Amino acid sequence: LGSIRVTEIKAPAGLKICEEAKTFAISQDGDAAKISIDSAVKFTDERIFGGVKIRKADIESGISQAQGNGSLAGAVYGIYNNSGSDVVRKEDLSLAYAHGMEVARITTNENGEASLGAVLQAGSYVIKEISPSEGYRVNRAYSQTFTITKDGEIADLTGVTADEPPIRGGFTVAKKDLNTWVNLPQGDAS
Repeated sequence: LGSIRVTEIKAPAGLKICEEAKTFAISQDGDAAKISIDSAVKFTDERIFGGVKIRKADIESGISQAQGNGSLAGAVYGIYNNSGSDVVRKEDLSLAYAHGMEVARITTNENGEASLGAVLQAGSYVIKEISPSEGYRVNRAYSQTFTITKDGEIADLTGVTADEPPIRGGFTVAKKDLNTWVNLPQGDAS
């Protein structure tokens, strides 16, 4: 009787459309038409993967330049699964990360930038600072959510800098008596 050609027009969320069309034969089976489907025929949708990039800045100056002896290099950020289901990384599809689990870590360079290529499965993620670079304190308030929906997409979070407060040096002043070098007043002095 002929054949029928089947193509996918919409893939499930987080998957690419299978571009391959499948053709099936239609034959007569008594009064009914019969479609012959080879049991080995499968439609396979590939996962979508993306990444992220961030920029760290000094919280006081607002720019990506360290103060004093500080450095913007070496701050570590964790990327956590914020999706409603498990996600995988491209290099190990057998290891699933549940909601809230750390999926990856990135470390800033001397310009305060950090990025991760297209290895995160499509989904929602949260990025948070784990440890600061030298001369800075962890900014526990920094948290950015991003979503990967397109294959190869790199979520650009550089518009909202990961601001870090610098560590300020402290000093103590002790007043001592000129004659005794003791930190106690003599007589009626205070």
